[in-house]
Amino acid sequence: MIPINPEELFEWNPNYTFSIENNVLICDNWYKNPEDILYVMSHMPVSRGKWAENSRNWIDYYDCRPSIRINFPKKCFEPIEEIVRLLREHFVDAVYDMSTDIYEFNAYRNIKKDIPNTLQHYPHQDHDYFNCIVYLDRVCSGGTALYNMKPIPLREEHNLLYDVSGIEKFVIPARFNRLVIFDGNIMHGGYIEDHNAYIDNWRINHTMTLTPQLPCNEE
Repeated sequence: MIPINPEELFEWNPNYTFSIENNVLICDNWYKNPEDILYVMSHMPVSRGKWAENSRNWIDYYDCRPSIRINFPKKCFEPIEEIVRLLREHFVDAVYDMSTDIYEFNAYRNIKKDIPNTLQHYPHQDHDYFNCIVYLDRVCSGGTALYNMKPIPLREEHNLLYDVSGIEKFVIPARFNRLVIFDGNIMHGGYIEDHNAYIDNWRINHTMTLTPQLPCNEE
């Protein structure tokens, strides 16, 4: 077992660097102790994520949803409070629901070799949310794609990989310990440049979604 103090593990770095590109907020060097987070994530069991009968999950790839419970999480809210400050300043000035006692992650690894990079994680929307993703693996081959496309039926429980060839996209480049924030109503999905890079390595993201509840003047 690995004993952890979530307040220390997920302490944010007030000296992060900030930029905006294509209406995406990018914060580099987000966590103070990203190597410790990666170590914990690399040594914990991960359970199967989205799955249905005849799913390709556990055949072509592992798609998992690990989580860490944060008991008495007052200090653990500090990085989320900073994200809310950024959302209020750059997106929607509103009250955001921060009631959580779990930090959730996406963990993905390929089983099948030589998957073409025309196949990417299923494009989808997260309605009325702002998506906040911290990239936490050292490989960082790819990032997150934002697609210029109409919504499509979501079938990722059957096959997470979808042919995106010919679809206009902007790829937010992943970087270790980089936080990105964007409007979840935009069609988006994980993007991998070299699928073979994730045969022996896990693609690991800390994922958060925040929803504006009320305008700030109605608190």
